[in-house]
Amino acid sequence: DQIVALPARLRRQRLFSTEQLQRIALDCDRYNIEKLYAARPDVAFIAHYTQPSVIQTLREQDIALFTTTRV
Repeated sequence: DQIVALPARLRRQRLFSTEQLQRIALDCDRYNIEKLYAARPDVAFIAHYTQPSVIQTLREQDIALFTTTRV
């Protein structure tokens, strides 16, 4: 239904319209894990290089994780 956060690099790729980007409240590059959790996401897509501590925190919050792969 809603994207809660995006990495800054993904924002710059212009995959979404300006209006759509304005509705996405958080940037993953500077987000606070507690704010992400408060948004109650169903799933988080994480990069293959995501720090293990971030992955562990998301798992502890019972957020389903999908890892992106390097192409």
